[in-house]
Amino acid sequence: MFTVTLMLIAFALTSVAAASNHHKLKIKLNNANANDINRNGYVGINSSFYASRDKQTNIYAGLRRVIIGQPATEINNAEETLMETNWLTTEQILGLLRTRTPFMDVTDSPNIASHHFSIEQQHSVPIISSTTLVNINSNASIPLMRPWLKSLTSIHNRHHHSPEGYRASRFIYNACKSVIADLNSNNDRSWLRDRFNVTVSRVHHSGYLQYSVIARVQFLNRRQRDGGVVIVSANLDSFNIYNPLSARSPGANANASGSTTLFETLRLYLLAMASSKSFSSSTTTFTTSAIEFHWYAASQIGLVGSQQVAAHYKRNGVLVLGVLHLARTGWDRCLLESGIVAIASDNRQKSLNELTQFFKNIVSREFSVVDRVCRFACSDHWSWIMMGYPAVFAFEPNQKSEYPFLYQITDDDQTVSFDRMAKFCKIAIAFIVGLIYLDILVFAILRKTNAIHKDDQFDKFPEIITSPVDLEHEKIMAGLDDELNFDN
Repeated sequence: MFTVTLMLIAFALTSVAAASNHHKLKIKLNNANANDINRNGYVGINSSFYASRDKQTNIYAGLRRVIIGQPATEINNAEETLMETNWLTTEQILGLLRTRTPFMDVTDSPNIASHHFSIEQQHSVPIISSTTLVNINSNASIPLMRPWLKSLTSIHNRHHHSPEGYRASRFIYNACKSVIADLNSNNDRSWLRDRFNVTVSRVHHSGYLQYSVIARVQFLNRRQRDGGVVIVSANLDSFNIYNPLSARSPGANANASGSTTLFETLRLYLLAMASSKSFSSSTTTFTTSAIEFHWYAASQIGLVGSQQVAAHYKRNGVLVLGVLHLARTGWDRCLLESGIVAIASDNRQKSLNELTQFFKNIVSREFSVVDRVCRFACSDHWSWIMMGYPAVFAFEPNQKSEYPFLYQITDDDQTVSFDRMAKFCKIAIAFIVGLIYLDILVFAILRKTNAIHKDDQFDKFPEIITSPVDLEHEKIMAGLDDELNFDN
């Protein structure tokens, strides 16, 4: 009996000590000293006490490890400043969101902070002729885009931990599978089925209910050399800043507009492929590049989905020619501002400059273009820049024109301009065409605009063999990587 009593006393003392330590942790979080205030004025749990703690202990205490966006001058001139990390509470992270301070959550990617921002020369960026750009006609269907966007905004919210967030991922995955099946079932378009490998994969992120979706289009039996991958992306999540998990968040412009634009771009691209059977020629160079369409989960809480996918590609040596990220493509304030769109211009490295200039040339066909600093982690394109890949992003031209309804219930369908989204479909198609020299797609699109005579025929395929690199990439996408789970 005496032994049992001692054990109970010991257990009680241990519990009191644990409670005391937990209380001290709360006090520390709520009463940070001067050393815990970073240069942006935000409280960061970055003292030696927390920095030395075990990662799992911090996570158990509800902390997340983040990199907070720094001024552009520091991005260009001081990599070590950019890579400073902080352990933050959920409320502190919400504070960053409320003040629109960009950040990246690297809790689940411990090695990402060690990467340098050296953009390797991946690809010689083409100069598309004015004639080609003028004649590219995406034929975006507003009557199709409208109900597609409505399907996303009708979901209560698209929070990355909620059943509704999972439902949003499932909707996009099923929509991609459906549009592929519809084209394949059309006998007049059997060319798509016979000559192109089109897959849709779910990318599961550990600890998150919501998953990312990747649709991949690749010409069958490619040449032996690896032509790399061109990526167009959008994030699919949304939440309400005042009650993230349960409050209503339609997320119409942030970012159902970008997700809808991306899906319409996929549909148009597949339609062009399915309609292109007359344009085979020994003089036509079929692309050795794959085209991928990415919808990222858990973006608004620190670019989690895109960050993990980009790191996954880097680890596996995937050659990425360029990335275009689509966000808030339906916000028409930019049209009210005389049709001005800003191109993110934070990073000044040579190959990224080349891609940015190429992107400006495309965007300038639809809008007036200005340069604007976006800051580190301002959108998912930064996840790719982190990994050394060139990536571009277009957004509002100035602070006055920034989207005012971000993370709110008022971010609804009434704020969306489908005409503007249609313009971004054209931009995305031109981006793809330019990066992969895809003559067959250009021919298909030009023929629809009568730029090519209807009797033009090309009757012979080039000799093509399967690339070992492609087979290896299929293994990657099949889920052999331990950290990300890809499935079809």
